[in-house]
Order: sequence, then structure tokens, then C-alpha cells
Amino acid sequence: MMQSGSGTWDIEPALTVTGQSGMIGYGAQASYRWRTKDANESGFAFGDKAQASGWVSYLVDSGFSLTSRLTWEHEGQILGQYNGPHNSRTPSDIQANYGGDTVLAGFGANIALPVGGRHRPQVGMEIGVPLYQDLNGIQLPEDWRVSLSLSQTF
Repeated sequence: MMQSGSGTWDIEPALTVTGQSGMIGYGAQASYRWRTKDANESGFAFGDKAQASGWVSYLVDSGFSLTSRLTWEHEGQILGQYNGPHNSRTPSDIQANYGGDTVLAGFGANIALPVGGRHRPQVGMEIGVPLYQDLNGIQLPEDWRVSLSLSQTF
């Protein structure tokens, strides 16, 4: 039974830059998750993770925009092995079958809800399609992603 958290102290700096020119918005973000320990109390550590993303949006009207995004993700292999009694019965139990590189294209829409005055809540939906996947070991490739969000600015 592997734990749900990393079990290590992780440092995750990120840098985000955004801008707008008329009806077009744009931005980029880069982040890195550094696992500060080589192993947690259970004898293993997840791999470091790097991510870079760029996006463009078009404001169709005051409450509706369309978006496109391109994201690169890299996740390192698991280091070490769970130090408790266990068997590696399936490919997902083998540390070498974790991590890899992915490039994803996302297309979405954002709709501001007609409540809340100046700070209206916003619903967003994005569909992502992998353009490139180089996964470590034996992993099922990802076919697509769907993201649904609800946000509120104050």
C-alpha cells in the first residue's frame, strides 16, 4: 500500500507571466517540483516534475472566451522501493513504469455566470489531447483529458 502523498518535503517554485492586447489574452507558466529527499520513511521517493505551459485566449464577448494551450510535462521515475512487505504483481507496481514526457494541446471555453456583479463566478471547460508521449516502461498512453472548473475572483 503506497501512500497518497509524497512523504517528502517538496519545493515547487513557479513563474507565471500574463498579458492582454485588446480581445486577446496570453500567458506562460513554468514550474518545477523538487523532492528534497532521496527516500521517504517508506523507502522510496517520487521523481521530480517539471512543467511549462503557454496559452492564448480570445474574448468573444464580456462573459465568454475561447482558449488554447500547449503544455510540456516531465516526471522522473520513482527512486527506491517500498520497504514494507509487498509483491510486484502488476506493471503499475514496478518503479520503472512511472514518469516520462508528454506534450498536450488543450482547447476550451470560459463562461462568466450572470450573478455576483463585478466579480462574477466563472465556469471553465477544457479538452486536452496528447500530441507526444514518451512514457517510462510499460504504461498506458493517455488518449485525452477533460477539465471542468469553477472559479471566483475577489
